[in-house]
Amino acid sequence: VSSLVTGSGSVDLRQSGGGDLTFGDVSASTSATIINQGGSVALNGTLVSDSLAVTATGSLSDGDSGAISVAGLGTVSASDITLGDSAGNATNFGGLIFTSPGGVSITEDSSLIVAGGSTAGAGLDLTSDGNVRVDGTVTVVGDTIFSATGEIVVNAKLNGTGTIRSEEHTS
Repeated sequence: VSSLVTGSGSVDLRQSGGGDLTFGDVSASTSATIINQGGSVALNGTLVSDSLAVTATGSLSDGDSGAISVAGLGTVSASDITLGDSAGNATNFGGLIFTSPGGVSITEDSSLIVAGGSTAGAGLDLTSDGNVRVDGTVTVVGDTIFSATGEIVVNAKLNGTGTIRSEEHTS
């Protein structure tokens, strides 16, 4: 899909037949819902929305140049999740909930807020160009890394089987 744009309203795309979904630009004034019951989702273009829900049986990524701007809550669920990991990415959520039986690696260009109960089945790496705040219980199998240029604040329970490392890079 190269472009999905609404003047006002939402985008709701559901695929059940199988195969991967790759997106260019997605713009929705209220919400964007993307469900792929048969593969991965790649958000390789610009995604702008008030809220976002992505569910994939495969992986979730944003390629080398994906730009995600979600003013409110982003809820993502996939076999593994990698967002904001490339220099060309611009990734910003108002709040975030994630669920994965695999690894979760999310880098935000603003403060990162885990807004609700979240799970990572093979390690968690959250990086923020601002603060990291955990407001929901987070359960991780494997190691957990929180890295921020601001403060790291944990207001909820962390459950895990590996080590937990916190790196504040304040000036």
